[in-house]
Amino acid sequence: MKENNKQNVIYIYLFLIVISISILFVSSKIENIRISTLNEYYYSKSLRASYSILVASLFLITSFITGYLYKVNPWIVGISMISIFLAATFYEMTVFKGSHNLLPAELVIYFFFSLPSILGSYLGSYLKRINQK
Repeated sequence: MKENNKQNVIYIYLFLIVISISILFVSSKIENIRISTLNEYYYSKSLRASYSILVASLFLITSFITGYLYKVNPWIVGISMISIFLAATFYEMTVFKGSHNLLPAELVIYFFFSLPSILGSYLGSYLKRINQK
């Protein structure tokens, strides 16, 4: 039974990745984000430009619902929600050899991008614990 529960949680994390990509894509279309040049930082620039208050609030709401409905690790929820940023950075880093020489600074920025998701998941699980008492 525990193995089945772990597998379901992994599917939840994968679903959160898909949801976050969808939120970023829809937000970039709504806010009409365009990056003019197709250079080596194209993907990471377009993703960072798409991250706005709207995206952060949708990440917070999504992770709050996830934390309330499921027993998930809030830190992994945060990583799941920003995993597209990490994937784009590591893709550009491997394809373009000279790029992303400030990777630690980028990872700190992505950590700040994940804070609404971590906070929302913590709040959701906390509210669930309060309601169960």
